[in-house]
Amino acid sequence: MDKLDSEQIASYQVMFEKYDTDKNGSIDIEELNEMLKSCGITMTQDELQDIIAEFDTDNNGSIDFEEFVQIFI
Repeated sequence: MDKLDSEQIASYQVMFEKYDTDKNGSIDIEELNEMLKSCGITMTQDELQDIIAEFDTDNNGSIDFEEFVQIFI
């Protein structure tokens, strides 16, 4: 995230908060699925799990804000 300016971080924060529907500070597989569907992307449960596994650096089964940003940069 060091490569991003405060405006970029704020934009990612707004997007993250939109899809963190239960407001627990992380995006789980169901929320990830809804986010991708809103972009017109349909994935299987296995594909969603692969995304979580790739970006979930703390291995807690969900994507926190810093991990979320890494998906896009």
